[in-house]
Amino acid sequence: MIWICVFLIVLFIILIVLFIPFNVVIKYVDKLSIEFSIVGIKIKHRKIKSKTNCKSSGTSNYRVKNDFFDILKKRGFVKSFQMFYDALYASRCVFIKLMKKIIINNLKLIVKVGATNSALTAIRYGQVSSIVYPTISLISSLCSPKELILEVSPDFNGERIKSELEISISGNIFRMIPVFFLAVKKYKEFI
Repeated sequence: MIWICVFLIVLFIILIVLFIPFNVVIKYVDKLSIEFSIVGIKIKHRKIKSKTNCKSSGTSNYRVKNDFFDILKKRGFVKSFQMFYDALYASRCVFIKLMKKIIINNLKLIVKVGATNSALTAIRYGQVSSIVYPTISLISSLCSPKELILEVSPDFNGERIKSELEISISGNIFRMIPVFFLAVKKYKEFI
């Protein structure tokens, strides 16, 4: 009789954990920050910044940067966003199922495109627009964000591309379990 009670209590706790709603807020202006909360209680507020390791060998000093976002900056905004779009296209079945299971509360993307001269600014503006708008259109058609702010504008006074991203996602673990099994199945087919 005790084993049945223990089993039912464990099952009840597992069901509660599976149905507890969570919320993830991702913000990127100059640094990436991720806020994770469960039932309104903030679990961890993390700012991800560039890590620099200094090593000295004899008379010379050099820095080794091992940050994902430094790699994206080196590749450039357009190539990085194109890589993101290609990855979404390659894993579209899993992505579509995942987007149908989560709720996007708000999605805000503001991109200001600048370059050294106005002609290059116009070219980069066209490149960025041709990648950003289809990607955000795909995301918004799958999950219909409650609030969508999208702005891509040329910045003729600036010399680089500046972006601001904020996305708030909510859901629960129970709805994600079928997506996890689909991802494992697709991964096995890919290998």
